[in-house]
Amino acid sequence: MSDGAEPEEATIDEIAFLSRSRTRVRILDLLRGTGRLDERELRTRLDASRTTIGRNVAALCERGFLANGEGEYTLTRAGETIAADLFDLVGTVEVTRRLEPLLRWLPDGALDVDLRQLADAKVILAEEANPYAPVNRHVEALKRAEDVRLFVGVAGQHAWEIAKRRVVEENATHEYVVGSGVVETLRSDPNYATPCEAMLETDRFDLSVYDGEVPYYLGLLDDTVQIGVEDDEGMPRALLETDVEGIGNWATETYAGYRERSTPFSMEAVP
Repeated sequence: MSDGAEPEEATIDEIAFLSRSRTRVRILDLLRGTGRLDERELRTRLDASRTTIGRNVAALCERGFLANGEGEYTLTRAGETIAADLFDLVGTVEVTRRLEPLLRWLPDGALDVDLRQLADAKVILAEEANPYAPVNRHVEALKRAEDVRLFVGVAGQHAWEIAKRRVVEENATHEYVVGSGVVETLRSDPNYATPCEAMLETDRFDLSVYDGEVPYYLGLLDDTVQIGVEDDEGMPRALLETDVEGIGNWATETYAGYRERSTPFSMEAVP
């Protein structure tokens, strides 16, 4: 099929033939791992009836995906190729479904990475029994990290207290780019202003202000990347956490871009 051309109807039918049957998909998966199995072994491993297995292996053989040699079934070359791509697709769908609670609240194009790199990422969700689970996970990471860079649109008091302890008392290095909406809070609210002043007096804290929309939280905590999202009411919804190098490179470049477009913070309002 050439670029831009619609797939032929027969091709779509072939894909549908495989994908609409869990049994056929599981047969392909088993044979990818074992090489060859007879019908009895397929029935046992899939916990399926003789009729179900018989009907599906016959259909797979008819389509040229399986070969039957002396009662044992193997994948044909076509079957091997199609099964490999099919299970790549299955993996991709699994990743995107797991990331959906995060992606739902991200602007289109904000996470400009191959989502398949996030297959092993941790996703912490806000739940009814623990609505602040994403925030708590972020705070726990702050307690451990030595080198912290954050792009964030809100200031949480508990996280701010942890940051002050880590920077002032435990010699960690923190660098923040914050949204302009939190500047007045950092200047006037003693719960934020006092720790902020203490951190700024060290040479281990840098604070800049980004005068624009902060569409999500982005954190680089040592070798870990965190991405957090809120709903329209400002409640935390999900936090992604990964140490994949490719995501780390993207996060570093993204954070640097926001920092380059920010201005230094001052405890005094600039006329």
